[in-house]
Amino acid sequence: MAESRPRQNFSKACEEGINKQINLELYASYVYQSMVSHHSVVSFLFCSLVKPAHDAWGGGLRAVEISLDLEKDVNAALLKLHKIAEESGDPQMMDFIESEFLGEQVDDIKLLSDHITNLERVGKGLGEYIFDKNLDS
Repeated sequence: MAESRPRQNFSKACEEGINKQINLELYASYVYQSMVSHHSVVSFLFCSLVKPAHDAWGGGLRAVEISLDLEKDVNAALLKLHKIAEESGDPQMMDFIESEFLGEQVDDIKLLSDHITNLERVGKGLGEYIFDKNLDS
């Protein structure tokens, strides 16, 4: 495949890092789809991506804990990609990762951590049900 004409100062390491990040994001999407399908009749095809490690998610607390771990993995991968961009002398890629992804990841990690705290407080059963209903409103 021919290299893009406007391509300049874009290292092979950055390209490989972006491809790894895309695959991780798709994996995360499949994990979340699997969580949804666990609570419905929906079935998903897990083509060439790695199938999520879990098929049974347990209660809401366990699913949110798994989500938090996954978001931390995505954040760590983004930080690694940022480091690759830095080592490759690509300030535009570094800025793009910072402005478009890292802040959102931190916000998601905080939100999931808060959800875990609240789910631990309310307990299973009715408390979890009310917590879930409050997310919808």
